[in-house]
Amino acid sequence: MGASRSFNSFRIISLLTAALYVFLFVSLFFFPDSIMEGAGIQGGEMAYFMARRTSMLMLSFAVLLILVSGAERSRLRAIIGLIVAFNMTGFASTGISEYALGRIDAHIFVSVCVELTVSALFAVQSFSDLRKIRQSA
Repeated sequence: MGASRSFNSFRIISLLTAALYVFLFVSLFFFPDSIMEGAGIQGGEMAYFMARRTSMLMLSFAVLLILVSGAERSRLRAIIGLIVAFNMTGFASTGISEYALGRIDAHIFVSVCVELTVSALFAVQSFSDLRKIRQSA
């Protein structure tokens, strides 16, 4: 077994991100007030409804990442990584734009930093996978 089997960065990134998605699921589904207050926004029935619906998306991403965390390098694994990178970049972009519009406070930048870090990790991993696949073909 080579060094690539002893250190699987995709597995580590996937499982850590799955834990983040599970945390977001639990927070949005069971404690939407804490997330909204943390962002400095007011809750309401529609906001709570949307938070609970969004929580299912978080749970789905968590399950997906857990299931593919042990996958061998492949085009599909790279695509999944790029989808997660795109999702996290979208979260970060939304946070930045909502802050710029004055709808949320500066606390959002903790989330933005985490989201951009996760996005970068998955993007680098995915492009590395695609490059190595092309080289071996």
